[in-house]
Amino acid sequence: MKKITTMILTGVFCLALVFSAGCTGETLYPTYEDGFFVYYKPPKDEFVAIIGLTELGHQQKIIIMPETIGGYKYIIREIRGWGEKPVRWGENNTLEKIYFEYDMHWYGYNFNYTSNTFNQFSKLKKIIVNNKSAKTLQHVFTNKLYAFQENDQTIFVPSRALLANAQFIYNYDEAPNEGYYWIDDIDDGEKIEIIPPAPEREGYIFSGWYCEPECENEWDFNNKIIKKEIEQGDFYPDDYVTYIYAKWNKK
Repeated sequence: MKKITTMILTGVFCLALVFSAGCTGETLYPTYEDGFFVYYKPPKDEFVAIIGLTELGHQQKIIIMPETIGGYKYIIREIRGWGEKPVRWGENNTLEKIYFEYDMHWYGYNFNYTSNTFNQFSKLKKIIVNNKSAKTLQHVFTNKLYAFQENDQTIFVPSRALLANAQFIYNYDEAPNEGYYWIDDIDDGEKIEIIPPAPEREGYIFSGWYCEPECENEWDFNNKIIKKEIEQGDFYPDDYVTYIYAKWNKK
């Protein structure tokens, strides 16, 4: 009986420890660093959880999220009850833009949940997602509604999915991602800061970014973007987006 009581008390103590850790936001697992990120790896799981930024990460104005961290897919949200804590991005006072180049709906990743954590940023302006919904731009601080025409229908878009005003196009038939390679949202009078990595196409060599599909005039990254301002409920004007096209030469 004494042995059973001891086992019960030990189990209760362990559960209390886990619960306490979950409530205080401390992790029970050892943490590691990889580039800009601090993360931990729960045992037996094939993913890691980002919980913070390294010293180098705190110095960044722009961060492009990688496909993997520490060689694993990752999440950026708390899993309650297991002692994990979410990333504390708000400690970075210089960060203005975060780019997600990959489809982040992996292992229960929830962008709306995570955006609540992103709201801790003191200077963050935009979160940009380059994935299967590459025509959209994620904002975190407004809840306005805008509209555009598609197939003779009026589509209203909440500001968490605003149309990006700079879009890089693969520029060939049957291209992936509905032809969209990379997106960005540029403030009025600003230049494109991030030149995306060169796209790849089987049997072709990428030969630069151009102003039109015919690739007659090379895009000058010293150009300043004119951003059209629109009021809540208004339609996007036809020239709201600046399109930039890839040029391809056969191998």
